[in-house]
Amino acid sequence: MGITKKDVQEYEERYKKILYKSIESIMSNMYDTLNTNRRISKKLDLDIDIDMPNIGVTLNNKINEISHEFEDAGISMFAMPNEENEFVGSNFVGDAILDDLFARFAKGSQAYTDYVSDLEEAINRRNERAKALVTTSPIKKFFLKIRSFFVHESMEDDMSFLLEKIEKMSSKISRYKDIDEELWNYSLKDNVAQSIINSITSKGYDKETMQYMLEKEVMPTLKSLNLESLEPQINEGLSKYESQEQDLDNGPWKLTQSQRIDLQIKAQKLAENIRNDNNPDKNIEHEK
Repeated sequence: MGITKKDVQEYEERYKKILYKSIESIMSNMYDTLNTNRRISKKLDLDIDIDMPNIGVTLNNKINEISHEFEDAGISMFAMPNEENEFVGSNFVGDAILDDLFARFAKGSQAYTDYVSDLEEAINRRNERAKALVTTSPIKKFFLKIRSFFVHESMEDDMSFLLEKIEKMSSKISRYKDIDEELWNYSLKDNVAQSIINSITSKGYDKETMQYMLEKEVMPTLKSLNLESLEPQINEGLSKYESQEQDLDNGPWKLTQSQRIDLQIKAQKLAENIRNDNNPDKNIEHEK
């Protein structure tokens, strides 16, 4: 019967619908969170740079940019026909790119979460001070003011705490911005080879399967993108992985290849189940 252009388009539309629904949620949540914490930081009058980009928007723009490069090459980043077995599946190279981009986004999101955690601690510290003053008797308040005028222990303690928190928050904001910049600078020419290496080796394939994936799934896409010159770099990365695997064979556990693959598959399934339970919208089924 054969695969039609319509079959590929329909698969691509289903894939993109799930993907972009997840990204829209990410952008919206980041927008609300950034605005809220920006207002809080201003109220606290903290000496930190709170003008942060929305890393969800950066992720969305980068995916759009790369998908257009695939379109210009006459192929889809999200769908790939398998003529031999007469079905349409996801594009392996496209999946590898998305995995890499989402991994970078996750690192940036974690840096921002760490910043928010420090911000909340600063807020709680200030609220505790305010609550203590409210519950203190008027006479005691008076003597506390007199004492703090001459002995600045309480103020110095607060300042030391805030300075430490500001330093930590600034460091995490810088990391967030660096990762956002790193995400934006991702390019097919400079980064896709490592994305492919990471994707192939993370599956726990043996040498023969890795070579099959390279020949049948990877190189046809790279040739369409005029990036076949990356093949030696990918082969070198896969060879290094095989050497590391060989070292494991000689290690104290001496696991067989099949035993290691079985463990890796079980760990991957467990991670996927956890991720799907926590983020149902991000559950994109990759058909092979």
